[in-house]
Amino acid sequence: MNTFNIISTLWLLTCFILTTLGIVFKSPGPEYDGGIYYIAFTLLFLVVVLALHNKKLLESFELPIGVFIFGVVTLLFSEPLYENDHYRYLWEGNALFRGENPYLHPPNSSVLDHLVFSGRERIGFDHLTTVYPPIGIIWFGIGGIFGLDIGLRVLMVLNAVLVFFCFSKLKSLVKPWMLVAVFPIMGKEFIQAIHIDLLAAFFFLLFLTQKKKNFSKSLIFIFFSIWTKILGVAAIPFLLFKSTSGFKESIKRIIPLTVVASSLPLFMHWMVGLEKLKGLREFTIDWVWNPGFYSILTRVLDIMDDEARQITAYFYAGFIIMLGIFCLRELLKKNWNFEQEFCLKMFYLIFAGLMFFTPVYNGWYAIWFMFPAMLLGLNTGVIYGIFSVFCYTHYGFADYHWVGELLTHIWFPISVHASFWKNQQVRSEKS
Repeated sequence: MNTFNIISTLWLLTCFILTTLGIVFKSPGPEYDGGIYYIAFTLLFLVVVLALHNKKLLESFELPIGVFIFGVVTLLFSEPLYENDHYRYLWEGNALFRGENPYLHPPNSSVLDHLVFSGRERIGFDHLTTVYPPIGIIWFGIGGIFGLDIGLRVLMVLNAVLVFFCFSKLKSLVKPWMLVAVFPIMGKEFIQAIHIDLLAAFFFLLFLTQKKKNFSKSLIFIFFSIWTKILGVAAIPFLLFKSTSGFKESIKRIIPLTVVASSLPLFMHWMVGLEKLKGLREFTIDWVWNPGFYSILTRVLDIMDDEARQITAYFYAGFIIMLGIFCLRELLKKNWNFEQEFCLKMFYLIFAGLMFFTPVYNGWYAIWFMFPAMLLGLNTGVIYGIFSVFCYTHYGFADYHWVGELLTHIWFPISVHASFWKNQQVRSEKS
């Protein structure tokens, strides 16, 4: 069997398995079961991909659009696996397109009782207002306006288009096995579960993969990324110095970068009032899921939750300060200019570090650092993303979720060593 047929078979197999799991373990939540089956499939799939890679059977990446579409159509017959976030996504989009403000009124608000939406009662944390920037909610509205069932399929198709574009963008830039290995996470988290991080990270990927030095284009991509999900703001300090001819050119970039960085909070203050945006604040106070460093503090050192949250914030801030020192050293060495490899390395460390230090690491967050990891050729970084699958030990083996946390986050220090101290090249050989 040639590479062409192998990749096609693996994609169709992924879609079939995810569809089957989505049907068998269908549940409106918040209680789910069967997480071990998805974990087992993802890990076995990774082993097969690595074995094929070692046998030189994945030397290039080609996934025919017809095969891709057939797999996506298969997924349309399933429901999001171990998820109820899509109820909120579609509800908030529907509310916005009906003229209501999801930043002011949570799903359980009586103000919104006139809206008809079949999944409203299934929304988790329905006392919280939205945590998503405007472009994200508009994206949800494209599906939400059609209601739950049709709207879900509309967004599944739209996310599938984004997944295909991501594969097309990356296939000549990264090791082929990496793209194949993420079939399960791309299929489950982004096509099946329609998570918005895909759209935000897609804009970020367009910024990362620009072939020509174009500051204006980069600024546009990052603007859309930030307005979809705030994590895109990490690019702002690097845009100040990336691909410049010196310090004077960087000075000229300060004003447009400041405008882009401040545009979202200023807009939200003008439209809503920042003091009224309670959803994100309450979410960050209470939510814990698949933590790394936080789990060490609470489980091993027996530190109380509130104190542990403060400590994790301090440690992540210290980690960012350390990266800032290395950035300053790089600027002094390179005539106030960041090279592409250095930027990719920093983006990986910023996003992966966020997942390690903060109390919440959902599987779909991994896309933020997996794109830089792929472009760096950082094997351990991609595996750190794939191993987020262990968060699903909560569904069926909740007493052992600490094992899943360990198996997930052990890859962060390993990848830090590989990316930071071993000085890997941007485009590693496809071997």
